[in-house]
Amino acid sequence: MNITGQQILKARITKNIKDKEYKKLLDALPVGEEYGISNDLMYKGWKLAAQYLEEKSFLTDAILCYNKARRIKPSTLVVFDKVITLLTQFFSKYKNEFSVDDLVKLKGSIAVLENFHSVNYSSQKKALEKIPDLNIKINYHINHYPKVAEETKATFQVQKIYNAITDDMTMHEANQELAKTLTDIIRREKAKDKKGKPAAKKSKKKK
Repeated sequence: MNITGQQILKARITKNIKDKEYKKLLDALPVGEEYGISNDLMYKGWKLAAQYLEEKSFLTDAILCYNKARRIKPSTLVVFDKVITLLTQFFSKYKNEFSVDDLVKLKGSIAVLENFHSVNYSSQKKALEKIPDLNIKINYHINHYPKVAEETKATFQVQKIYNAITDDMTMHEANQELAKTLTDIIRREKAKDKKGKPAAKKSKKKK
């Protein structure tokens, strides 16, 4: 009986999870994606890896792993809530370091999450209700503490989060984000057309 690479990797990830070998699990999971390991096992692996990283205070990497789990099972509230909660903690940790560009990019990442989950999983109110408050804090810093810098202590971390959320999207998320972009473009073009047209003159009624 020939054992495939997929079977070996599945056994490895299963063992890592069972034995709580989280460092080894973190090495195995990206390879598992390439080998098409089952969603259930990958979800469990990414979620446990995220919890391990969160406990070790590796905030950015924990966000990335929770996002991997969210991508596999977006309808599961617990991982979406974790992503938003840790993004809030991330903002608090680096709020005095962010440049305006950092904050705009972070806000863009949050907007992608909010758009997808509010449309498709409106029942996830617990997590969605945290987003407006986070956006208010980000906007406040953009308006009142506008730091202009090419790179800050937070820039690389923000870029990693932005890439994970915007590049590592499901096809459903990508299509929905494209539809939102197109809708915004059409709305702006219509507004331009409306502004450019001369106001229609009202015809005077003959007495």
